[in-house]
Amino acid sequence: MELQPITVSVTNTKHAHARYAALKRWRKPGHPELAAAAKDLEAAKLADHIQKVVDGWPELTPEQKARIAILLRPPRGGDHEHSSSS
Repeated sequence: MELQPITVSVTNTKHAHARYAALKRWRKPGHPELAAAAKDLEAAKLADHIQKVVDGWPELTPEQKARIAILLRPPRGGDHEHSSSS
């Protein structure tokens, strides 16, 4: 399994933050657009953090990359708990 590099831009986080702030000003709490913007902002922050961590890693073996990729996949069955198979 070959993983493709992901380039994360701080601009994405800034854009997501600006969008959330604008919607928060004009939408009531619980509004679907505001909730989606909040999720987008959190995802952008997480992507920035992951990129910073990964940039500091040594080169990983294909097996190590595959194991990490598995951890980042959504779990089967729709629940949000990762099962421990180790």
